[in-house]
Amino acid sequence: MPNKPTKFKQDEILLSAFSEGGLSKVNTADLLNGTLASNIISNNGLGDFSQIDLTKILTGKIASVSPYISSYEEGLGGNSSVKDFETMLQLVYLYFTAPRKDDNAYKALINMYKASLANTATDPRKAFTDSINMTVTSHNPRTILLSAGMIDKVDQDKALAIFKARFADPSDFTFIFTGNIDASDAHVKQAISTYLGGIKTKKLKEKYTDNNIRKPKGKVNNYFTKEMQVKTASNYIIYSGAMPYNIQNRTTVTAIGSILNMRYLESIREKEGGSYGVGVRGSVSNTPINEAVVMMQFDTDPEKQEKLMGIIHAEVNEILANGPRKDDLQKVKENMLKKYTEDVEENGWWDNAIELYYKDKINLVDEYKAAVDALTPELIQNTLKQIVSQGNVIEVVMKPAK
Repeated sequence: MPNKPTKFKQDEILLSAFSEGGLSKVNTADLLNGTLASNIISNNGLGDFSQIDLTKILTGKIASVSPYISSYEEGLGGNSSVKDFETMLQLVYLYFTAPRKDDNAYKALINMYKASLANTATDPRKAFTDSINMTVTSHNPRTILLSAGMIDKVDQDKALAIFKARFADPSDFTFIFTGNIDASDAHVKQAISTYLGGIKTKKLKEKYTDNNIRKPKGKVNNYFTKEMQVKTASNYIIYSGAMPYNIQNRTTVTAIGSILNMRYLESIREKEGGSYGVGVRGSVSNTPINEAVVMMQFDTDPEKQEKLMGIIHAEVNEILANGPRKDDLQKVKENMLKKYTEDVEENGWWDNAIELYYKDKINLVDEYKAAVDALTPELIQNTLKQIVSQGNVIEVVMKPAK
């Protein structure tokens, strides 16, 4: 176990644990139960303790652990004070060994879901989000859209079984502790040996399953209308394409998102007064495939929708033709390096950096600054061309019904 304690917050230890698999290992018919499993288990309490009992026991302590099951992995996130490190590990132990069935807690959670989802049934924002999810997954049958009618189909026993299956073997997990923790300390060693080493393992290594969930190819438009009280046009745009996953591409595509954000701030918010702002994100991922995405999202007056959508694509085309403005790129590089300088003083950043290294061999500590320094107008232009030239553009637009 590598040991390099941080010296930032003197009374903070962060936990992150992850394992490949996630919902990709769950049958399509059971995906609803799998999607809600970690929420159900968290709400039910652990071992002999209800959630109310646990809250009482943990009063005065700083220790929490939350499980998750995402598309391609399962894991735990947590934090504690130095004094309550052992308590945090006890919670980890119970999630692996004693997830709890609790009919009363389960009914209360289901009723809460029903009330919440009943309120969203006529909410245009829910229709917009659902439409995005269905469009970007090419209407894959494994795309789960929660609705009030679906909640009656949830089965506590099946959710519990899925959770147990996903957390059956801790030897398949990587555990990261970040903060004021010394792995050579006898008390720390004892706690880890007892509460992690004490969980039975099968020594199995699992890989996620690629269920062929992909974005559609080519140009795809999903325009629809919805009854709404406040007349708004909501817009979601994605450019996507195959791209190798490495630290330079990751950094370059993030910078493209930041440059476009500056362009839209000027051309759409300030010049046109057409929107409070455009959310822009550039990212590269490698699960289940190596892919780059540049996403834009904004709301506007329906009368301005067509013009502003034109500006969205025009700013992309401007970079394709002439590269980014040098002052925009310089500002983005300065911001990235400033944020990096601030981030390296945070345990959360180190936790994320270590996780990235163990998952993908991405070395933010030694290679990030060089990746930012390597950003040139030509690299930005060519990388954006690499994405856009593949011709995959999705537009999801919701307008008010007449």
